[in-house]
Amino acid sequence: MISLENKLSVKTVDFMGDGLLAAQDSKGVIWTGINSFCQGIGLNKNERDRQVKNVQSDEVLKMGCVKFDAGVFDPNNETLALQLDYVPLWLAKISITPNMKENNPELVDKLVKYQLKAKDVLAQAFLPQTKPIRRNSKRIGKKKTKITLYRGENSYILMIGDDVYDLEEDEYTEIDSLIPELVFMNVSQIASVVKAHLSIHENKIQKLEREQTIECDE
Repeated sequence: MISLENKLSVKTVDFMGDGLLAAQDSKGVIWTGINSFCQGIGLNKNERDRQVKNVQSDEVLKMGCVKFDAGVFDPNNETLALQLDYVPLWLAKISITPNMKENNPELVDKLVKYQLKAKDVLAQAFLPQTKPIRRNSKRIGKKKTKITLYRGENSYILMIGDDVYDLEEDEYTEIDSLIPELVFMNVSQIASVVKAHLSIHENKIQKLEREQTIECDE
């Protein structure tokens, strides 16, 4: 059982006009109330109750659910919540039947959007709101190469021009601490410093949130 005494950060996150309740615990884990999600999608009470039972009985999903005390997600009742990493799997298990398509196409459309985007929106709500750090040179005739440090939900990425590097969390922290030094270096110097400090490798990037950006001379 988790209560507000566990140093929870609780937010109501807007998604498609719905207020989704989510909480981040002291370990950084994000939880979302199952009933809140179901209400947002448009499920009726019986369907919401069925989803709560389904999560508790599913062999995988039950590993990521926990009950929260009254006052966290519901002011008067205990609430079953699901760890954010399990949300896509749970939503994917809600079957879209021919009957749903015919009788409630709006619910089907909303469910699909929840399946595709809701997890990312909730994760974004708990990311630190850090503005990019930029250094603009007044030199004329110098080509600029962008050096960008990204932090996604479970990923840490460095980009030097078109080169992409996948970082471990401790490597991300180390590069972050080097930002003041990197600002004054050219791109070849930056590459040398990065490779000297980290064991990095190229990797393809998908959805990421920009953390810090600087520009340097070629």
